[in-house]
Amino acid sequence: PEAPAQPASAPAPANSQQAPRLPRGDWKSVWPIPLALGSVALLGAGIVIGIKRMPTHDPELPLARARALVSSEDYVSALGTLNAELLPLLNTDRLSTEQQREFYQLRGRSLMFGQEKLGVSEPENYRGIIEAFDAGRRLGLVLEPTDTAGLVQAHLALGQTDKAVALTRSLAGQDEARRLRLYRQIVQETLRGGEQRGAQKDPNMGIALELLAEMLDMPALHLKDRAWVVARQAELRLAGGFADAAAVRLLRDVNKFDALDKESKAELLFLLGKSYSLAGMPAEAGQYLLAAERDLPGCDERRAESGVLLA
Repeated sequence: PEAPAQPASAPAPANSQQAPRLPRGDWKSVWPIPLALGSVALLGAGIVIGIKRMPTHDPELPLARARALVSSEDYVSALGTLNAELLPLLNTDRLSTEQQREFYQLRGRSLMFGQEKLGVSEPENYRGIIEAFDAGRRLGLVLEPTDTAGLVQAHLALGQTDKAVALTRSLAGQDEARRLRLYRQIVQETLRGGEQRGAQKDPNMGIALELLAEMLDMPALHLKDRAWVVARQAELRLAGGFADAAAVRLLRDVNKFDALDKESKAELLFLLGKSYSLAGMPAEAGQYLLAAERDLPGCDERRAESGVLLA
């Protein structure tokens, strides 16, 4: 099959045997030009660079060097090596399919971990992560759970929740702890988005409820995690305007958490009281809100909200 389109890269140093040392803080200087979406001019520049600097040595040498740089967490230098010494070989017969797969995996990991290490969060980097891993997958690359998680984070950052959910679900049976963490993140981001846009208009609200139901079916879910799921289900129902449904479900579930720590159970009692309040049942609301206030931390914003609901 036709090899993926060749991405352009920053010019390599004169001695292509040495990995370029880019300034540590200048992460934008190693942004990848999108692997398939760059302008004609940029792709043309990349081809010219490739012709002028075509490596003559065994491609396994720079591949091993990039691998070692990623292992030592020198992600900027790893990207420099990949761009300067291996990028020009992608559309030739010098790289085997296996070597091309590793090139894309190392490129995706360098962007993923490098951005995290430097505290950068740029859409162009997220697009580069997606394009690198997707190019590798088209060549048969099987992602490890850590790669899948990075791809999930990139899709979430770009607002592509459906793709993030599908990838997270693929971790079932491979890495349940990571799947649980990613589900939690997707749900939390959905709640934040609902607060900004109005949950009834949020297309991800239904997806979040599906994920919460899946989490409850996970056999290894701890009691505190189950309480977290029940609380988030209530918040989503309340945000969607279904206070009655939230109250009925919480009333059914709250007694299942007698062994829960006081603060976590207080959150459930607060949400039950809030559900009754929004459903127009102030007497019941007061009973549960007062019970929650006894154990809510003094700095918890729910304590202030409880006072407003009780007023």
